[in-house]
Amino acid sequence: MPRPLALPFSAALAVALTACAAPQEQARPPSSPDTVRVVLAPADLAVVGARGSGGGGELPEAVALGRSAGGTVEMLFRFAATWPDDAEVVSAFLVLEPLDGAPPPSSAVTLETARITEPWRPGVVSWGRQPRLDVPRAAGNVRPRAALPLRVDVTALVRAWSRRSGGDHGIALLAHGADAFGALVSTSVAPGSGPRLEVYVR
Repeated sequence: MPRPLALPFSAALAVALTACAAPQEQARPPSSPDTVRVVLAPADLAVVGARGSGGGGELPEAVALGRSAGGTVEMLFRFAATWPDDAEVVSAFLVLEPLDGAPPPSSAVTLETARITEPWRPGVVSWGRQPRLDVPRAAGNVRPRAALPLRVDVTALVRAWSRRSGGDHGIALLAHGADAFGALVSTSVAPGSGPRLEVYVR
């Protein structure tokens, strides 16, 4: 199991995700001195695409979110929470790193998140055998700008984990193909370069 990294809050990573709300309403990492940051690598990760890409245990080096040639793409994540059930989850972000040297999308790419509601295994999922999802919710837009880490607010989904619901099996990130390039993000398992969950608790 990946070792969690618990650190006092420090300066936030650069943001390349615009929330659907007005700028003053965007969720930001807390600055309270009693808040602890917990960083988790995925216990399970899979990528499936509407046009047959991914699945079956195949994990590409990078994923093009929102590329028109790829159609709808889903990234499936399962994380093992390391904080007590009675801890307060102040905020939580799914952080994705852009692939080095990749061009930014030529237009805004819309992202959605959803709760995964049934068990799944990376080695057997595909577009036709993907787990059921709750109703997807808008999660923001990736701007057409220089490549920067993407921070997707998943606070509501992570807070629900403390209820230990039998129908909670991870987080799905969805992007529908509409851009010539899409946002190319890394799936590397190297520390600091692949997808991770950043949770602020107290």
